[in-house]
Amino acid sequence: MDTVVKGHAKINWKLEVLGPFPDQHPNAGFTELRSVISLIELHDRVRIQCERDESGSVRIHSNHPDVPQTANQRAEHNVCFKAIQALRKHFPELCNYAFEIQIEKNLPLAGGLGGSSTDGAALLRAAVDLLSLDLNRKELLELAATFGSDTPFFATGDKLARIEGRGERVTTLTPPPTPAHLVMLNPRRELTVSEVFGSLTQVNPTENESLARRPALLKRYDSIQELTNLSHNDLEQAPYVK
Repeated sequence: MDTVVKGHAKINWKLEVLGPFPDQHPNAGFTELRSVISLIELHDRVRIQCERDESGSVRIHSNHPDVPQTANQRAEHNVCFKAIQALRKHFPELCNYAFEIQIEKNLPLAGGLGGSSTDGAALLRAAVDLLSLDLNRKELLELAATFGSDTPFFATGDKLARIEGRGERVTTLTPPPTPAHLVMLNPRRELTVSEVFGSLTQVNPTENESLARRPALLKRYDSIQELTNLSHNDLEQAPYVK
């Protein structure tokens, strides 16, 4: 069985960083977020081949040498590998399938566009369809959340959504009728989420209290102007971004 799917990038029209979850919370170790996210046309291409094979091998290849893959002996760090492992926990029979993954990388690494997560979610959606796996939306989101915070949004296939929690709560939004046109600049500097979030909380830890009191995000946008008026990103205050 063989299929090719697109892993689209995302942008955050609005991103509120509400601070780390408390130690006793199920999401302890993660940062609480509130955001409006949309897909954009820029995308990777992921080819998935799978067949019954008791070896259960997983081989990952990419045109980008820095992507974790079989060639650099880091395949287990790839989100696609983690997606397969998550599927196998839910569907043990998949342990008797071998997977061959080819990632055509067009998104920048560590660029805030969800490049790794979108590939893993694309594989997840494709595998569910390719193997006719029985997963409803709730189960799909829960499964996607086990291997990433952006992955639940990408797994839905929604073009626009509100996300909350650490990213596992996704509410579908109706895209504005008028498309947006963006100019994106890539400074070619990789910024990891842990570094950026860490530097933000170190600079202004008390800001979390005021952030938590902000009003809930709108549930619907009737024009692109309403959506762009929301544009705000707390990470603009992070030293790693400056």
